[in-house]
Amino acid sequence: MTIPRILMIALLVSSSAWPGRGQTRDYWLIKGTRGSWEYRMGTKEPRPITGRYDYLEPAGEVRCMEKDVRLCELRYLIDPRSDKTEKLPIGPLKTAVWTSLKKLPVPPQPVLSMTSADLVAKFKRVTQVGGSRDSSACGGNFALKAPVCGENADIFDFRIRWTPSADDADKKISILVETVDGTPVLFRDTAPAAKGEYADDKLLDYLKKRQGRNNPVDLTVTIVADGGRQAVRLIHILPSVRTERYQLRLSEIESDDPFIKTLARMALAMDEEMWSKAAEEACRLMEMTAGASELQEFALAGLCQSDFEEEKSRLRSELPKEKSEAICNLSAAARPEPEPEKAVAPQPSAPTKGKMRLGIALVIGNSDYWNQPLNSVKADIKNMSEALEALGFQVTSRENLSNPKQFQDALEEVLKKEKASPEDILLVYYSGHGLQLDGKAHLLGTGVSSTARRAEDVRANAQSAEGMLAQMERAAPQTRILIVEACRNNVFASSSDPSGQSPRSGFAFQQDDVPNTVVMFANKPGFPTPARSDYGLMGPFTDSLIYALPNSSGEIKEVFELAAKKTAEISPGQEPMLYASKKLDPIIMRPHEGKLLANRAKDLLNDAGIKYQSKAWDEFLITVERARVLASDDPELQIRLDQELKFVRLVTEAQKAQEAHNWKEAAAPWQRAGELFPARQWVTMNAAVAWLMADDLSAATLCLAVLSAQSEGELARQAKQILQEILTSFPDLEAAARKKAQETPKVTAIEFELIKDKE
Repeated sequence: MTIPRILMIALLVSSSAWPGRGQTRDYWLIKGTRGSWEYRMGTKEPRPITGRYDYLEPAGEVRCMEKDVRLCELRYLIDPRSDKTEKLPIGPLKTAVWTSLKKLPVPPQPVLSMTSADLVAKFKRVTQVGGSRDSSACGGNFALKAPVCGENADIFDFRIRWTPSADDADKKISILVETVDGTPVLFRDTAPAAKGEYADDKLLDYLKKRQGRNNPVDLTVTIVADGGRQAVRLIHILPSVRTERYQLRLSEIESDDPFIKTLARMALAMDEEMWSKAAEEACRLMEMTAGASELQEFALAGLCQSDFEEEKSRLRSELPKEKSEAICNLSAAARPEPEPEKAVAPQPSAPTKGKMRLGIALVIGNSDYWNQPLNSVKADIKNMSEALEALGFQVTSRENLSNPKQFQDALEEVLKKEKASPEDILLVYYSGHGLQLDGKAHLLGTGVSSTARRAEDVRANAQSAEGMLAQMERAAPQTRILIVEACRNNVFASSSDPSGQSPRSGFAFQQDDVPNTVVMFANKPGFPTPARSDYGLMGPFTDSLIYALPNSSGEIKEVFELAAKKTAEISPGQEPMLYASKKLDPIIMRPHEGKLLANRAKDLLNDAGIKYQSKAWDEFLITVERARVLASDDPELQIRLDQELKFVRLVTEAQKAQEAHNWKEAAAPWQRAGELFPARQWVTMNAAVAWLMADDLSAATLCLAVLSAQSEGELARQAKQILQEILTSFPDLEAAARKKAQETPKVTAIEFELIKDKE
């Protein structure tokens, strides 16, 4: 067995002191970004470094557990005495003993130095704003400190905290907690407004009952106070298996030194994205540091994503501005007020690698369901991906995501891979089964099975649209678009509601509080998408949306309005819905390269040619009807499509009459269909046969005369033979047949002419 190479770091540094201790020591927040590590302090057993946030004590030993140390990367995220963050010098070095961070050994490659901007990027989650200002599922004017929006909650120590005012004496606040999917079981209680905190065993019991074993659960916490003040927060309850792991890690933190315990608990809370818990530990850290600026930086890192605004402001006032901004650059208190908007024409994004990058797109297609496969999904995601690429998006496609975790992981992977920035537009498109689960919009994962516990199975595998949007808003891009090509019908609607619709159906979106967010649904709440195609066509809304991109100004609301209009024409009764922020900067979605299905109607007509060859008239009709709706200002194409629609309706009318042996009713539409397209000689032959079956020799003779004169093909030969037999028996019909033949031109057209793009 190969022995892992070892890096030993003796952290023999000294700088800061804290009350009650007669010695000086330093502590470091670290992060392993690659490879497998473990940490040993003195004679204690080693503990693994999580790969996220952790801490080191002085004189500890860090070991790289990989066979090749070049696979390991470990960095100090905060250096109390430097603006720089240093990477361990690995490569061919087997060991490195440091007496001070100021005296680094010369590594084989340059040590990475990080600017303030780099540090902000490294603190990606920490430096994002938490709470009421930047998430559509959160908002309000009530000064709520905890929970913070979008955080993971510790159900065993879940506290609602707020900042009381002088006017709150003898007043109460109302507390409402409910699952995002709208399950009727709610938690309600009241608390004294002056107390500033609420925690109760009844709430703990409610949270335990809502918690899932393997999947997280989204909850909404609503606070209503006197004077119409309120606050809404979306939080996540971790699955019980992860909660148990967190509690185990928490119990393993042992130290006689309260500073070490506090720092370790704060690092663990940050690791679990429990931002309010991290802030509470940071406040304890502030009390212990007694003004030591180096250690106050740790506290600020723990406070960054919280809504503990008073504590954050205090630390910022005590720390150098450049230091606090480097650690917590994007917090609300540090963010400058926006400048007044100027009326300027929207400009395209800056070029990226020779292309105009508009943003990042995740295209999700779920089709492989156990009982209802969706044949249109593959066409949806293929064509939508091509359209988005033509707009300038970096597109990633994912298929058949089975549960909420896979939805969330897919988005995180895309953001990381594409290095998302605030200037990007973040677009998520979903095509698949959807539903109103107890009144809330959900995207259905393919993990649903034919289980007897269908309701529980659906809930475990359905990703809420609100939760998806909340995750998008926690990402770096400042403009977000969510498009859902899916049903919104209620599968578990209350039987007491005569309409079958949930009284709370809809989509929770704080449009007043969140800027630059657009959400599109293919239909209104409580209704399916009625025209899901079994013929490989796109969903009506997706097809219409792609059509609208090159056929409008490209402004997002105009694109939607045109798409909604075309959807209603394709699928009568379907009503796409748009939810948009009240403050919406111009979003222009115009193609700047390649072909963006500008000739969608031509493509559909050409596709109909395949249906024509196989005589699949239902599919032919649907395809041509779709093409007619999406035909742009091309009079020649519109005339052709109108003729094709008349043709297929006449053919289906004739077939229906013929099946009922109503030969005369069949012959007339066959003949009119043949006159529309003379090159389709088999239709005229069907008309001749139907007239013969109806004992109308005169009409049959004229049809046969037309076929005989049109060409020299097999049908013409057969028509001449039949006509000759008729005229031999009934010579008085010969004059009319000869005249008709003389009037009939030769066929020069192709039976089904395809439309080619003009050079």
